[in-house]
Amino acid sequence: MSGASKGAQPVAGLAAAVRAALAGQRGRTFLWYPVFLTFGIWSYFALAVEPGWAALAPVAALSAALFWAARRRPWIGLLAVALAGLVLAKAKADLMATPLLAATTAARGVEGTVASLTSAGGRMTVILDVTAVEGLAAAETPRRLRLQFSAKQARPAIGQRLTLKAVLAPLPGPVMPGGFDYGRDLWFDGIGGPGRVISEVGVSLAPLAWRHLPARWIAEARQAIGARIRAVLTGTEGAIAEALVTGERGAIP
Repeated sequence: MSGASKGAQPVAGLAAAVRAALAGQRGRTFLWYPVFLTFGIWSYFALAVEPGWAALAPVAALSAALFWAARRRPWIGLLAVALAGLVLAKAKADLMATPLLAATTAARGVEGTVASLTSAGGRMTVILDVTAVEGLAAAETPRRLRLQFSAKQARPAIGQRLTLKAVLAPLPGPVMPGGFDYGRDLWFDGIGGPGRVISEVGVSLAPLAWRHLPARWIAEARQAIGARIRAVLTGTEGAIAEALVTGERGAIP
């Protein structure tokens, strides 16, 4: 047997193994879509430079064409989903982009509307849709801020407007190379920086904006469910049950 034929055998064997694997997944290809979507999203974060839409528009078109072709060859849909993940990650990044705080500030006046809130151990954490920050131009003002203050200062509800003074800071980075980047998570929520409230919190009784109604209804439903759980279960057992059902973890010791 010649050296060329010996070298071709492993390649032929690998090709046969790939064909057998694809045949074994026939009818179940769609189950792999989340995996390949994740690969596409990862590829966006692995890029060395931020891609523009001029470069990604052909990728989006190719993804759509591959989805069409996947009607007859379902495995092609995996590549289509991976390319779609890349495009969707870019779209999400552009959608949530916000100005960032570059340095810790002195106390500054902040106005905005409560988008979400949580409480734990007598501390309130509020995500504020910012209207204005003292000393910052509109182009420099983050869309959202994550603010903390004592529940004794105020207990606002979603949709209410707040006026306060806070010390603001840049988004935190990883504590070690390759570590979890909490600041990146906040950025993808449209948050430009955290802050600590150092004044009384003024709560406006202005009418609730329609866009905050769904979040208010969900928050009230969670509170009602949590109250019912606490009425039946007490102590740590009740706190854990509430966390599992509603996601509210503030009562866990």
